[in-house]
Amino acid sequence: MCFAEANTGHRYDAILHNAMAFIKSCQWDESKGKSDTDLMYGGTGYGRQCRPDLFNTSFFLDAMKSNLAAQSDPVVPKALLFVSRCQNVDGFSDANGGFRSCASDGSRDSGVMTMIGLKSLLAAGVSKNDARVKAAVAWIHKNYDMASNPGMGSAGLFHYYHVCAETLLALGMDEIEDAAGVKHNWRNELCAEIVHRQRKDGSWGNENGCWMENDPHIATAHALLALSYCQQPSEKTA
Repeated sequence: MCFAEANTGHRYDAILHNAMAFIKSCQWDESKGKSDTDLMYGGTGYGRQCRPDLFNTSFFLDAMKSNLAAQSDPVVPKALLFVSRCQNVDGFSDANGGFRSCASDGSRDSGVMTMIGLKSLLAAGVSKNDARVKAAVAWIHKNYDMASNPGMGSAGLFHYYHVCAETLLALGMDEIEDAAGVKHNWRNELCAEIVHRQRKDGSWGNENGCWMENDPHIATAHALLALSYCQQPSEKTA
């Protein structure tokens, strides 16, 4: 994504071509002996060998979206199939619209995964009026929280803040009405939470080490990215 952004004059074309070839080689599809009936089909994990999950598949779709020529690549609908299967809709007893990390691992839906799943749907070109998007937005309304990562508490909190701000900005939502009917300015509340959690040396960190957020380099990066999205005007929904 960085090279695509900096590719003025096509000076990074060769690097981007090779990077795209590697990224696509990580997808689990027919090249790895998987058919579209396999729950892992279309997903991407940590490299070529590790099983797919929603987190890495979202990075895959972000990379594809950053390259205009790659957006029409057949790997995108394959990834969308994997993403859609991670959503708690048809086939789940608690069909509430939330997302889990993988359709086959028995994990529960959470705030961070629902935001990642929703962002991935949009990155794959799914309309904001699509039933899957509407179901995920309904989950966000029902589980609105900026003090914790819904479903996971303090685990993955800064990842949640980052993808939450990015996703709500993409949706064009300036306010969120919670389950009690109270409207929230998510930008103000998210910024307040992040500022409150900043350490005296200027960094951020999480005592919960999930996803290495106890490393201030990682937590601080997520915090700053979340704040950057809070400063951008949203694209209003239709």
